[in-house]
Amino acid sequence: MIRPFASFSSCNNSRFRLLGFCARHLLEPTFELLKAALKKEEGISKTQLVRRANLNFGSIEHYLKRLQAGRFVRLEIVEGNWNRYYVTGEGEHLFKVLDELYELIDN
Repeated sequence: MIRPFASFSSCNNSRFRLLGFCARHLLEPTFELLKAALKKEEGISKTQLVRRANLNFGSIEHYLKRLQAGRFVRLEIVEGNWNRYYVTGEGEHLFKVLDELYELIDN
């Protein structure tokens, strides 16, 4: 079972270092994926997410699985066997919380 956001990797350079832990490798890509997906009401493909969130296909899988496990995004297979990702209500809430956190840290 994938736990949505249970572990944080350590790093030396992050805006989250002020909080006593480094969550950059988890939270920043999560924030960027949610931001990109929220711009598309009709859902967004993995290719579009890769481009807009500036991640590669290998790493995006990791984040999408965690976001799905936490019920922050849902995957739908639509016509022609295309995968589309949609942000859930919980995902919108997470995005807002992360956005507020970034504002607090940056000010």
